[in-house]
Amino acid sequence: MSAARPNTDSTTVSRVLAGTTLALKVAREATDSVSIAKQILGSAAHISEFAEKIEKNRKAMNDLIAKSAEYACHIDTIVAGRIVEGKVLSILKRLCSVFTKIEALVAEAAAVKNGVKRRLHNIFLAPKKASELSSQLEKEMQLFQLAMMLDVRLAISETAEETLRAIHENDLYDSEGVSPITTAPRSC
Repeated sequence: MSAARPNTDSTTVSRVLAGTTLALKVAREATDSVSIAKQILGSAAHISEFAEKIEKNRKAMNDLIAKSAEYACHIDTIVAGRIVEGKVLSILKRLCSVFTKIEALVAEAAAVKNGVKRRLHNIFLAPKKASELSSQLEKEMQLFQLAMMLDVRLAISETAEETLRAIHENDLYDSEGVSPITTAPRSC
């Protein structure tokens, strides 16, 4: 639930920035008499657009982080107490690789100390990588869920076959070795 609050705040900030940008553009177009004022308003509109883009990119990064945390919890819940092998294990290894890439992206974004470099990184590099990793994470998670469903279905099928076999063997045993029950007549 804590992930929803930053998204709400981010949405509010994005709307405010979009409104500010629009207001600045309208004011710039309405200012005809003083050209320097028009230039200042134009610059302010560009700055506001830039801030909008930064906020959208920040939201994309926050969404990726929230999605990866949610999927990690789902994976943990699904595989808890199970023996994981075969196709499911190979998919989990690929998922681990995606999570490692996301971790590296977040660490890289956090490590940039220079404000200008950080902004450039957050505007140009991080959003593209975040989008790619988000798509990759989504694809691998769908494959994982499908593999787990098939694995569970096979396990249920095998258990059902074993149960039917045991019942059949038990019926054969009961019919071969047990004589009918006879009761002695009661005397009054």
